[in-house]
Amino acid sequence: MIAAAGKSSMPVSGLNDGRTAGYPTFRGLLSFLSGRVGRRTLLFLVLPAIFVSYFVALGIAMRFSPGPHEWRSETISKLLDPPRNPRAYWIASAGITLAGWLAIPFAGYIGRRLRAVAPIGSRVGTVIFGTGTAGVVLSGLIAYHGHARLPRLHTLLARGSAFALGVGMMVFWACLLAGCFRLRAGTPRPRRALAVAWTLLILSGPTAAVLSALAVEHRTREPAGLWEWIASAALFLFLLFSAWLLPGTETESAVDPAPTPGR
Repeated sequence: MIAAAGKSSMPVSGLNDGRTAGYPTFRGLLSFLSGRVGRRTLLFLVLPAIFVSYFVALGIAMRFSPGPHEWRSETISKLLDPPRNPRAYWIASAGITLAGWLAIPFAGYIGRRLRAVAPIGSRVGTVIFGTGTAGVVLSGLIAYHGHARLPRLHTLLARGSAFALGVGMMVFWACLLAGCFRLRAGTPRPRRALAVAWTLLILSGPTAAVLSALAVEHRTREPAGLWEWIASAALFLFLLFSAWLLPGTETESAVDPAPTPGR
């Protein structure tokens, strides 16, 4: 009976192991996408991967484009047009998709570290910014078709994601600045370096993204491509400063303690 029991228990154990084999991997993926990652991971792994997958990939797609690509006036989406860039459109598409996927964790990472300043506003910013990164992924997966009869889904997603990312950055910035106007003694104040860096970026990046998203479809002399490259660079710097200057752990606050009376 003991031997039989031992034999019968082995298949059950193996079955349970098979059912839970992928569970830790799934939990790790969810933790990554929700922003439960360390500062070093973001600075030395995620951000370099974003730079390569976005800027380097778009540069390669531009280099192998059959015709000249005027980056100041032509939008980035033109690099994803198969008829226009048949040899390298997939490079731009894959790069944008990967970059958007790698940017998703920053929504939760930033939001959690701003809850001490603005509990509600930080959650709103997390949702908006996360929606923008998801839109980037979808816009990369859906190729641009400049002569399609149906509505240009890629264009709608690209403009919508740019608008959401810009608004999300502004919400996070407003949450950080909210601490600057707290005058009560002992109230935490935002870190000055982060506030200055975000303020400078807000004056350029989200403004360019919103202008590009709200611009009319047919533009002749407006620097449409230039706005998009400025917004892209500002977004990358926003992620860089966030990973660099925000606390490395969730237990720390994104603010510095204000001076108490008598000091």
